[in-house]
Amino acid sequence: MKAHVLIVRAARIGALALTVGFVGCGGDSTPTKNAGNNDVAGSGGRDTGGTLGAGGAVGSGGAAGGAIGSSAEAAAGGGGRAGGSAGAAGGRGGAAGVPAGGAAGGRGGSAGAAGGGAGGAAGGRGGSAGAPVGASLLGWQLTTTNVGLAAHGLGCDALPAYTGSLKPESGARISNVRITGPLDLSNGDIIVEKSCIRPTSVGYHNSFLVTTTICAGDGCSATALGKVIVRDSEVDASGLSASTIATSCAFLGVGTVQRNYMHGMGSGICFFETGTELDALAEQNYVTGLRSYGDSHNEAATIRDFRKNAANTRTVKFINNRLDCSSGNETGGLFIQPTWLPIYNVTVEGNYLEGGGYNLYLEATGNATYGNVHSNNNRFRSTGWGPSAVSSGPGWTTWSNNYLYDAMRPDGKGAVVNP
Repeated sequence: MKAHVLIVRAARIGALALTVGFVGCGGDSTPTKNAGNNDVAGSGGRDTGGTLGAGGAVGSGGAAGGAIGSSAEAAAGGGGRAGGSAGAAGGRGGAAGVPAGGAAGGRGGSAGAAGGGAGGAAGGRGGSAGAPVGASLLGWQLTTTNVGLAAHGLGCDALPAYTGSLKPESGARISNVRITGPLDLSNGDIIVEKSCIRPTSVGYHNSFLVTTTICAGDGCSATALGKVIVRDSEVDASGLSASTIATSCAFLGVGTVQRNYMHGMGSGICFFETGTELDALAEQNYVTGLRSYGDSHNEAATIRDFRKNAANTRTVKFINNRLDCSSGNETGGLFIQPTWLPIYNVTVEGNYLEGGGYNLYLEATGNATYGNVHSNNNRFRSTGWGPSAVSSGPGWTTWSNNYLYDAMRPDGKGAVVNP
């Protein structure tokens, strides 16, 4: 996004000095680190689960190894070779994958029957549990294999090309296609699912890849025509140059964004220009591989406005996402700043926030404030200035069970993180 307004302000967070400005989503206010302060939080390594192990090798007179990832037992091995020595024992199965995995591998084959010589040894044990797939996954359990297309056995290259309008009509239902242009969903009441959004160009407004924003004349606003849903899909901007994509958001606007794999763009999920009618939900998305260029400022996710409706029932939620901000020009994993309009009724829960900048950042500005904001049961892995910061404003309404991520501890609970 291009620059609109610059807000310059100084704040102190402990011994850390911040200068805050705004250059939009993908060009946002950037805390700058005091040269005398390292302030980097230690944490566990990335949770890249082990690969499923193959069954054991067949002995010279031995049986077949166990089947991988199947609950069924492997077939018994054949008889040993006449006059041969005993077959070697099968190999041991692979280590477990990401926590809470699928079913364990099958049991190894039976020992080979004796021929003229000794019988073959038993086949290897099957692989351990694999990466989890399911609605209950937490942010630190997400991988490239259990969100997006891969979770449904699909891939971008195998999907047929989308031939419809890049600005679909209200009521459109789009599924199982490969979309090669920026997608304008501002007509509302649209669902995109199990699709690949791999644009070869960016949109007219803030270089969007997917948007719900309506622009006319000098103003832009949110669609009020019905909920937009993007789910079980992949947004891949890796085919565009860094200079083209560094200020783009994978999703810009307001809607429901669930179980997507987003990579290769400047910033990820940007709830910005959200209007006053619709809820916003980001759930079980994996955002990673962000790219920067020049003075771009990048976030895995951000909230820039979210006003109350008349009944004060609107909510904006980030639930069980994995948000990796490691672009080189990082602002943060989830950056909450009411740049021009207030932000209310925020829930941040079950997320894995990793990378540079601040993993989770909250501030008021000279134009607007925030309220009723909640952070519960999140995990942090900072490679930048720290896991969390509150620059200004009233702070978190509730803050509980937030920890540095430690893969060796139950539920990933390392050291306690304070706001």
